[in-house]
Amino acid sequence: MDVYFLMCATSLCNLLKMRSRKGGSILEKLVSIIIPVYNCEKYIDACIHSLQNQTYTNYEMIFVNDGSRDGSLEKLENAAYNDARIKIINQENKGVSSARNVGIDVAKGEYILFVDADDTVSTDYITNLITPLKDDDVDIVIDIPVWVFENKKLFSSVKTEQIGADLIKNYGELFQGEYNMALQSPWGKVYQKYILNQYNIKFNENIGYGEDVLFNLEYYSYINKYKLINKFSYLYYQRIGFGAVNKFTIQRLYGEVVGLNAKKNMLQKHMYLNWEKIYNQMLVGTIGSLLNALFMSKISNKFKNIMIIMKTISREISVPIRTYKRKQYIVLYAAQHRIYFPLIMYYFIKSKLKS
Repeated sequence: MDVYFLMCATSLCNLLKMRSRKGGSILEKLVSIIIPVYNCEKYIDACIHSLQNQTYTNYEMIFVNDGSRDGSLEKLENAAYNDARIKIINQENKGVSSARNVGIDVAKGEYILFVDADDTVSTDYITNLITPLKDDDVDIVIDIPVWVFENKKLFSSVKTEQIGADLIKNYGELFQGEYNMALQSPWGKVYQKYILNQYNIKFNENIGYGEDVLFNLEYYSYINKYKLINKFSYLYYQRIGFGAVNKFTIQRLYGEVVGLNAKKNMLQKHMYLNWEKIYNQMLVGTIGSLLNALFMSKISNKFKNIMIIMKTISREISVPIRTYKRKQYIVLYAAQHRIYFPLIMYYFIKSKLKS
């Protein structure tokens, strides 16, 4: 009996030591940062510099050059010459989803972070995201970004951190609030590599827009615990004339529609309650992003394209909308009943105020 008790006690002590050692070593484990690059010559230096000066020490930077035609590759090669942490992968232009997937495949770190090549991060970006993994035993950490528009920094009003379980079930409520953008984008987060590998989670390379939302929804469906923080360590830049947010094409419109259908399928697959309500909330975001991009673009026949957008979205709204917040209710009601003029004017004025 004494021998049995001693064996059990020894096993328990070893288990506790292993857990303690595992927890204590999280801040020393390799982190992989994946940065897709396409024609970012003007902004890539600032991005590289911000990543090189992290307080966290054990990390690699994987730059996937997606067929850039400007001087981006030369700048990457110059930076990599004196920094062994930088890995450069060259491929033909296949899109941001392909570039990110390639980065995931070659990443050696236990934790995956994403950064866009025209954005920057604070010096404690990695540390802020990694630390809660040790302290709170979570599967993903999501930081609220700082929006930078024409060199003006816009901070979110989120003041408190949030920790919880079943992010996929809480997605609908969080999607409506200040965490909206943070939930959807791949940057400003730390992902566990083993979860990505175990469930073969990849970015959908067949859609041009909304692939990041799909990626996150799938990841969220397999995790047990999450943490939302407000360290504001990611600077997300919106620039006139640069990036998808400022470009409107017919291809983008159809890409958004294909993306909406893929989101609907993902929501149906993983969310059994209120998925239709969440989907309609996504429609509101799609209306806003498409109209804003259209108004800020130089494309001709804007009115014709506006009508294409509105009629396309109108067909997608299929659920009673009385339970939504006032803004969402107005947007959905107007779109559903084809009251287009006031809705178009709202987004037109909003885009002018930004410019």
